[in-house]
Amino acid sequence: GARLFFSESAGSPLGGGWERRPSQGTTDEEGRFVLSGLKPGTAYVTAMASGYRTRAAQAVQVPEEGQAPPVEITLDPGTSLEGIVRDSRGNPLPRAYVQVQGPDPTSSRMSIPTDEAGHYEIGDLEPGPFEVQASLHNGPSTRVAWEIRAGRNRLDLKLSEGTEVSGRIVDSQGSPVPGASLTLHAVAGEGETPMYRPQTEVVSSADGSFAFQGISDGEYRLTGSRQGFAPATIPGVQVAGAPVAGLELRLGPGAVIRGRLLGLDPTVANRVMVMAYSGEGTRLEGVADPSGSYRIQDVPPGEWNVTAHLNALDMARAQVEVSPGEQEVIQDLEFSSGFTLTGRVLLDRVPIPRAQVMVFSTNPEKPGGGHRETAHDGTFRLERLPAGTYSLTVLIAMGMAHAQTLEISGDRDLAIEIATGAVEGRLLSPQGLPVAGAIVSLAVEEAPFGFPGPSASSDDQGAFAFPSVPAGTYKLTVRADGIAPAESRVVVTPGGTVHVDLVVGAPERK
Repeated sequence: GARLFFSESAGSPLGGGWERRPSQGTTDEEGRFVLSGLKPGTAYVTAMASGYRTRAAQAVQVPEEGQAPPVEITLDPGTSLEGIVRDSRGNPLPRAYVQVQGPDPTSSRMSIPTDEAGHYEIGDLEPGPFEVQASLHNGPSTRVAWEIRAGRNRLDLKLSEGTEVSGRIVDSQGSPVPGASLTLHAVAGEGETPMYRPQTEVVSSADGSFAFQGISDGEYRLTGSRQGFAPATIPGVQVAGAPVAGLELRLGPGAVIRGRLLGLDPTVANRVMVMAYSGEGTRLEGVADPSGSYRIQDVPPGEWNVTAHLNALDMARAQVEVSPGEQEVIQDLEFSSGFTLTGRVLLDRVPIPRAQVMVFSTNPEKPGGGHRETAHDGTFRLERLPAGTYSLTVLIAMGMAHAQTLEISGDRDLAIEIATGAVEGRLLSPQGLPVAGAIVSLAVEEAPFGFPGPSASSDDQGAFAFPSVPAGTYKLTVRADGIAPAESRVVVTPGGTVHVDLVVGAPERK
């Protein structure tokens, strides 16, 4: 019942880009599998099964004629969490969602909805402390701190029926506001892990009344809005085992913030996203038009951070204060001017399509940069980059990355020629015995953020291999259950092979 995934490429592991979607197969009762119709060249196989660690991809050569050599994959027992989600009366709850969150944000895992028996199972976890949350859509939720140990873990969860939160929403004269949208959003407490927080919405009745049902204990932020009014918020609504009643939201007239979008090509102005944020967490959306102007309506009094985004890093912003009774505030937003960076990404002299090119300013006082995906011929284009020093990172498939710095003082055309090498090695215990099933990872030393890089597992002889990685300096990390992590610095040269022998196996300190 294990699942096998084959990814095919032409020539070098990434040289021609992916030519077709990954093929899939399932093992029989004896663990055997057969996949046919694979294109000649290098294929990468990944195996996964419930209760076992996913085995990292390894290269297989598919010949022009005949069959590829047999592939044998050893799956090591994995770490998983399973259990039953029940209601307060002990009945199993189907379609409840379970999430785990560890200290590292990348360790987050979301399960599929629980089955008809209320059962859930989440695999591929690392041992350690987690926060486990179970929730129903627009219903109660529960959170539990749990220490997950190596192997299979069980945790049954119970969801309470929750309680009621009610009140009225009125205008500035105290008259009811029917048809208003009200949102009750759970707030993460101090020191809590920032997990998914349930958000519940209702609509006010003709007399302005509203009621939320099935609300779990915790702290919430209540927000009410309706077109023609400025939104209102009540922060810090505390639910602690008893109904909360008598809340009143008062909607008042709102102001309009408007202005021009400067330094922007008018042909892209209608693609700009305009928003206003308050210090209390309220977010208002605006609109931009092809004339190069923007408008945000129904803005309550207070201080607002107004931003206009063309993409993740190409933005304009300004601080705006709306005084009580003020009807209109005019504030132009100016996009920074700068230079154009064009380029082409080649891997072992072959253009790479769909590589991710990210450019970040190294000066925190002058943020700037952008993100683009290379075209079919490996080319990319970034505009409006202010003069300065930038960190450029190229992310390629299969967990490969390239990093460099560059100076921008004018328009530049950059040829990014990435040559690859290989890393191989063996893991031995202090007694000279092979260490099998360890996870070996490579991380680019100069990357400006925590890009994880490629990973591989050591085989029964303790051997591991990375047949094709960009030349550069890497941090090699070895992790395995019950032993302390080991690290080594690796320098990969174009066309070369680095051999790394590591002695691991010292007991991990608790």
